[in-house]
This record gives sequence, structure tokens and C-alpha cells, in this order.
Amino acid sequence: MTTKLKGEKLFSYLNGLEKTEKEMADQTDEGYLESLMHLQIAEIASAESVFLKSLHKDKAQLSIRLNGFPSSQSLIPDLEAMCEISKEGKKFQGIAKKFKIGKNHKELYENEEIYMSVSEEEWDEELEIRKEHKSELSSKIGFSVDETCDGHFELSLREEIYLNGYDEYSKKFPIMVREGKMTCYMIWDSIIEGFEKNFYVPNKEFELKGKQKEPSRKSFEGIEKFYKFGRSDYKTRKPLFLKWGGDSIDYSKFLAAGTETRVKTTENILETINLALNKEIIIKEIKKGNLEKVLAFSWVPFKNAPKSTLDNYQLEEIKKKNNTCFNLVYNSGGRKIGEIEYLLPHNYKKYSDDDGFEFILGGIRLEINGSAILDENQEENLKEGLKEEKVKKKKYFLI
Repeated sequence: MTTKLKGEKLFSYLNGLEKTEKEMADQTDEGYLESLMHLQIAEIASAESVFLKSLHKDKAQLSIRLNGFPSSQSLIPDLEAMCEISKEGKKFQGIAKKFKIGKNHKELYENEEIYMSVSEEEWDEELEIRKEHKSELSSKIGFSVDETCDGHFELSLREEIYLNGYDEYSKKFPIMVREGKMTCYMIWDSIIEGFEKNFYVPNKEFELKGKQKEPSRKSFEGIEKFYKFGRSDYKTRKPLFLKWGGDSIDYSKFLAAGTETRVKTTENILETINLALNKEIIIKEIKKGNLEKVLAFSWVPFKNAPKSTLDNYQLEEIKKKNNTCFNLVYNSGGRKIGEIEYLLPHNYKKYSDDDGFEFILGGIRLEINGSAILDENQEENLKEGLKEEKVKKKKYFLI
């Protein structure tokens, strides 16, 4: 949901945003990535104010999300217009250059092999060493704006540091890179912010002039887990399941009774992944506050199900019409890192005769892509944290 600000209210808002972001930058040590990101938002607010006053005057307007920050869908066209204006003169050249760099750059990951990921402290130490050696350094900054899957304003910023006057390779490849993403939203008068930061230096296994040696980046296998549900995971009276006799059960009521377990297990899984990867992971298309509503699976078209309940074919048909498998993505940027799938309770035909079936209580299947794992510590923390007994202790029952 958005609201449109116009006239004096709009310019008052932009001036207030610029002032607040500068104040927040001042509260962070100069040169830190957080400070640069706050200053970048302040620069965006200032440029947007100048742009709207000079071109639109009384008709100026900007869509603001109800969480207090500009809508990227409204802001991006204005930034693109500034880029066009900058071609004709000096106006907006500074912010246009940064926005163009940010739009065109490719994200730098460890698997590009020429760079290696380091901690912020190691990155700062490397920069100090460069300065002590009196290296002539130049910096290029690029930014882009977007919104997270849950509608928060997102700024992506990348700084590349180059050696001046060295050789053609140094002009093309930065010697240091740092990338950050900042998400912002407002609760009452307080700005809530979240940061993701990555720091890179050239991989020591490669020569600076570009001659490759064997890459040292380790590839990690994906992680798969299945959390099986037992009778105790369904918070209802134990229904009478008969393998023979043709009795039916209130399937929809029984399915809904497992919602609490599905929600709690899901929350524990997400918390474990977030801690291990040190990034916020969400389920795409499901807001956190809607987990209980979605995972009740009230759309399943069965009331009093016969003993055949849901066979494998019916399960597949339901999946085609209504999703039971969801993508796990970074809240910032939306890149997929895995899947989470909910196996619904159903009868499994075990034998060839009509009475040979068993009622399976279902569970949760989890898959984490190996490409999302950056180092051995993350791999170990994921494997340890996602152990079935650590996420939720269960036993597997066939009824």
C-alpha cells in the first residue's frame, strides 16, 4: 500500500529524510559501510527534491509506502530521468554516475574465484596496509534501489577500490570491493534498519596480473532434510483410523490440527538458516504473519475423506492448483537459496489389493542449495542446526 505526497508535504518529507539519514551517518564512524549507505539515501532524497522542484513544481508527487519510505516503483523512474538530464550538462551528474554503475554491475560472489570473501576487520586491515605503502587509490561507488519481498525499502551499494596508474589489469579489476544492502522502514517516528555486508579482496591463489592458478573456492553439496510428523504433532483428539472397513475421517479438521506443528517447525527452520548464513531468509510469497493462515491448507477440497483420502495422483493435482512447495529466498534481493515443501497427510497404497494401505501423517521437506553456503563454518552450522532432533523432536508413525 502506498500514499502519494504532493506539494509542501512532499518537500518537507524529503528534507526530513535527508536530515535524518545524515544524522544517522554521523552516529557511525566515518568510512564505515553503514555510514556510506546512510549518506547515499540522504543524497537520493536531496537529488529527488531538486529534481521534482525544477521539473514538476506544483505537480510534483512521490509515492510513499505506509512503512514510511519511498516506493521504488515511483523513485526509479525519477532516477532514470536524472541520468538522461546528466547527459546534457552538469546537473545530477554525481548521482547519475553512481546509479548507472549500480544498475550495470554484476554481483560479486566468491565463486567468481578471482576474489575471496573476508571479514570487515580483515578488509579494513588490508586498506590500512595499502595506505601505509602510499598506494594511490581511487574509489567507485554504485547504488540501486529496490524493495524486499515484504515491501521494505532496500538500498544496494557497492564500492570498488582501484590502484591508480598501475597497469591495464589494475584499471579493470578492483583490488578491494565491499558490498552492502540496507533495508529500511519506519515504526512511529523510529527508522528500523537492517544490514547485509560482504567484503572482498583478490584471492591470494591468483596472480594480480590475472594468471589463474587452481581455484581454492570449495563447492558445497546441498543439504536435504525431512521432518516427519507423528500423532502428537496434530493437536486434536486421536481420530479413529481403520485400515479396513471403509470408515472415513474429517480430513480437513485433522489437517488443520497439524497447523501449529507446521508453523513452529517452519519458524525454527528459518531461524536456524538465518543464524547459520547470517542473512535473513524468508519464504517467498508468504509473509511471516500469514504463516498460520497459509499452512492450515484450508483450501484442500476434502471434508469427510474416504479411506483412499489423498492418493499420490490427487496430491500431484492439488500441487498443480495450489502450491505446497515454496522457494526460500534472501529477503534482501530475493535470490533463491532452497525450497521448503509440505507433505500433506494421505493414504499410501502399500499392496495391490484395495485394503492394503497405510495412513501417512506427512511432514516437511527442506532443501538448501550448496551455492548458498560460503564456507565450512556455515556448512557445519547448517548441518548441526538442522538436525531433526534439534529443530523438533519427532517420531514417524504409520497408522
